This record gives sequence, C-alpha cells and structure tokens, in this order.
Amino acid sequence: LVPIYTFSLPAASGGYGVITKMYAIVALLLVVLTFGMETGFFRFANKGDDDPKKVYSVSLLMVGGVSLIFLLLCLVFLNPIAGLMGYGEHPWYLGMMLVMKGDDVGVAFLINLICSFVVMLGLIPEFREFRYCPDRLLMKRMLYYSFPILILGVAGIVNQVRDTIIFPFGYPDKVEADVQLGIYSAATKIAMIMAMITQAFRFAYEPFVFGKSKDKDNKRIYAQAMKFFIIFTLLAFLAVMFYLDILRYIIAKDYWEGLRVVPIVMIAEMFMGIYFNLSFWYKLTDDTKWGAYFSIIACLIVVLMNIFLIPVYGYVACAWAGFTGYAIAMLLSYLVGQKKYPIAYDLRGIGCYVGLAIILYLIGEWMPIHNTVLLLALRTVLLLLFVAYIIKRDLPLQQIPVINRIIKKKK
Repeated sequence: LVPIYTFSLPAASGGYGVITKMYAIVALLLVVLTFGMETGFFRFANKGDDDPKKVYSVSLLMVGGVSLIFLLLCLVFLNPIAGLMGYGEHPWYLGMMLVMKGDDVGVAFLINLICSFVVMLGLIPEFREFRYCPDRLLMKRMLYYSFPILILGVAGIVNQVRDTIIFPFGYPDKVEADVQLGIYSAATKIAMIMAMITQAFRFAYEPFVFGKSKDKDNKRIYAQAMKFFIIFTLLAFLAVMFYLDILRYIIAKDYWEGLRVVPIVMIAEMFMGIYFNLSFWYKLTDDTKWGAYFSIIACLIVVLMNIFLIPVYGYVACAWAGFTGYAIAMLLSYLVGQKKYPIAYDLRGIGCYVGLAIILYLIGEWMPIHNTVLLLALRTVLLLLFVAYIIKRDLPLQQIPVINRIIKKKK
C-alpha cells in the first residue's frame, strides 16, 4: 500500500504522516491486548504437561475476552478518549481509525476496517473446532509466564513506533511534523524488507525452538540458525542498498529525501532480529524477566534519544535512536545469555561475513561511477561475490536438494 499512499498523498499534505501515527497506536494496542500469550501458548503447548488443545482454548478465551472488554470500554467512552487525543469533533472517525485530514486518509482506514472484518469472518470455522473450558490454574500459570513478555513486547513495540509517537511532540513545527513524519515513514518502508525477513523468521522459529528444546543437540541447532539468519539478513541489506536506485521508485519522488536513513534502519532491524534470536535462552529457562529488563533499558535509551535529538536532527535522530536501542538490547541479551544458557555461536564465521559485507557495501557506495547502468552492474558483481562466499563456506550446492538431484542425473 505504500506506493498507493505516497503517490496519492503528496508529502506536503502530511496525510501519510497521519496514517503512520494511527497505525503506530494500533501496533502498540495489539501487543497490549495479546499480553505475551502467543509465546505463552507455544511454551505450554510444547512443554508436555498440558493438552495443547486445552492450552489453545484457554489462550483464546483470555485474549478474546480482554479484547472484547477493551472494545466495549472504548466505545462507551469514545467521546472523552477522542477529546484527549485531539479528535473530539470526530469521535466515530476515531472509533474505526478514521481520522479525517482529507478524504483519501479516511478511505484508507475504512478499507482496512473492512479487510480486517472479512479476515475475522474467515476464521470462524477455526474457532468452532475447540471446546472452550476455562481453567483457572492454567490461566494463572500462563499469565505468570507471559506477563514479563508483555513488558518485553510493549518495550519492543515502543522501540519500533517510538519515533512515530514522539516525533509530533518533539519536532519544533507542529504542522511540518506530519510532513516530515510522512517522509521518514515512507522511506523506512523500503527498509522494512529486513523487518519482513525478521518477522517470517520469528513465525517459523518460535515453535521450532520450543519443539527442539528437548533434543540433545538443540544448542548446536540454535547456533546454526543464528548464523544463517545473520548471513541472509546481510545479503538482504546488500541487495537493498545496491539496488536502492531502483527500489526508490516504490515511493513518490517528493519522499526521496528520507532515503538517507534506509541503511541505518535496516541495520537496526537486523539487530532486532538478532536480539529476538538470542532471546530464547530466557524463554526456554522460564526466566522471562530478563527479557523485560533488556527491553526496558533499550526503550528508555531510545525514548531519551528521541526526546533530546529530534528537535536538533529531525527524523534522522529517530533512525539512530532505533539503531542504538536495538544494539544495546542485543549485546545485553548475548552477555547475560552466555552465563545463563551458554551457546557456542560461530563468532569467527559470523565476523567474516560481517566484515565482507561492510567491504562490499563501501566499494559499491564509494565507486566514482556516474553511469547508473554501469554502477548497478558493478554492484551486481559485488552481490554475486557475497553469494559465492556463502556457497563456498557454508552452503555447498550439493546440500541443496534440487541442485543435488540435477548433479546426480548428470553423473
């Protein structure tokens, strides 16, 4: 939707900034309303002490009940809430995420509401397949486990949307704030390729980790997963940065000035992914309070950097704040984790990949070639060199099933 938003809403209108602010609030609410129960479900469903179907039904009852109560309270007190947020003249717009600053902005939220409702209808058959039996003891155990993850999640999502929430208050010109926020948000969406990789990894990795927790060689598997995650995020970083001259056409030209933050945001997202990978030691040991500690520390650093630096450096401060916050959370989780749940990560191998990626990136950026076609050709060669290094060092072609079959047929 980003191309549609940026081409239909000029940067100077500030419309995309409004959309960004509202979705930031929604992202925070989603974390609060699930209160860590998605991780709690995987943990208790794989632990072996409880029936997985019962765990699922209890999880769904708690999340669904809390969400329904929240919705009803918001509808009852919609007018005062809208007033506090500055939308007192249009409370029902707020009720369905419809904040008018132009018809196009309103239509964007309305379409989102319709889509979400259709998705919910499609899930009705899934809800009918379970017997919903409240179990107070299981609820208490799951809440005790999941509450620190809620704190972690809130701090984590604040790290992600803190710039969107804080920026309008920290930027000196309140009218221009929506314009600058829209430019920054549109540019960072190109960097969200890294976030998509991290999110896909998270959906697959969390159940995988809990499923492998009882295997004897589980630590070796976790170390390999970390290494390959870093390898492919580095590959994604190089691909985006080398072809940014093409990818920038995803957004309208009046948003291009924000592209300078793309490498900073991509590395920050990589740090977040590594932190997520590292975070399983305290989930597996049921010592989830550490996750809350790390996230709170990182969140405080990010918020303070935003508050003090936005008035001076604008949205560039937002990018560096995220970079710093995720880096600190990553380092803290690694250092403490190696004492509590030591894993022999291949730091030397990972360091070689990081060093090579940095060298290739600098060559691709600093080469004095003004012809776009030639520059892209050179960068393609550099990207292929990185791929060749991956194949030679850690991913021999014979290990890839399809290629392996082709090689055997030729022999």
